[in-house]
Amino acid sequence: MHDQIQAMGRGIVLEESLMEPGKRTRLWSYDDILEVLEEHKGTQIIEGILLPSYQHGVHPLNFRSLCLHREDFAMMSKLRFLQIDGANYYEIDILCLPSNIRWFSWRQCPLEILPNNFYHKKLVHMDLSYSKIRQAWTNKPQNEIHRFQKLKVLRLGECVRLYESPNFSWFPYLETLDLGRCSRMVNLHKSIGDLKSMVTLSLGRTKIERLPNCICRLSSLKHLSLDDCSSLKSLPESIGDLKSLVNISLSEAKMEKLPNSICKLSSLKHLSLNDCSSLNSLPESIGDLKSLVKLSLSEA
Repeated sequence: MHDQIQAMGRGIVLEESLMEPGKRTRLWSYDDILEVLEEHKGTQIIEGILLPSYQHGVHPLNFRSLCLHREDFAMMSKLRFLQIDGANYYEIDILCLPSNIRWFSWRQCPLEILPNNFYHKKLVHMDLSYSKIRQAWTNKPQNEIHRFQKLKVLRLGECVRLYESPNFSWFPYLETLDLGRCSRMVNLHKSIGDLKSMVTLSLGRTKIERLPNCICRLSSLKHLSLDDCSSLKSLPESIGDLKSLVNISLSEAKMEKLPNSICKLSSLKHLSLNDCSSLNSLPESIGDLKSLVKLSLSEA
């Protein structure tokens, strides 16, 4: 957002209540957020909370002593946007996020294991990147109703302690999944093949050794990133079934060959094979990629 437009919008919000931040629809000031949370002054008027980040000269560790519980969220029942990146709320009651929340960002989350029954019916976007999480949603949900019914974006990038992928049955309508730079992750759960709405899948810099064949059932997938997957030796033979795939990046992968079925990727426009030093040759059928616009082979 342009700085002048942002300043104008914030000026309008400040006029909602000059003296009582709990009576404003949006909070972005460190002092105002601290006052509302520390003194339990949250109200149903508040729709968005944006915790200032390191980039704005504020150290979120000052929030270490604060805890968010059921009562705090109950007072802010209309909260739709919550960004608390970097905050060390070890005692946050994450199971009790307001029912109206749509956007939730908690980068650098200190929790190592998320509750087994953590789900939200209306959440659309969730960002838990750069977190200490090592285990999350590993079991299948006991009831189909108790899942993320509207979640479209899930970001777990740079969660370097995450050693296994979630069971994707929790997110039936996911469109964007970022697991990039989860450097300990070796396997993807087979339920990933059920994500029929998936458009963007990022798996770069993981330790994934093989892609499950069911990944080729992702009929809506357009963007697939497998950059620097040093343990990945091959692609599924049925990769050609991804008819919607537009972009696939395999830079720095250690594959020796590509499957012949890659020629069936009728929508593919960009294929990146930069620094694929183990790649001996390209399939003769590569010329059948009629939609291909860019083929990158630098240092290959």
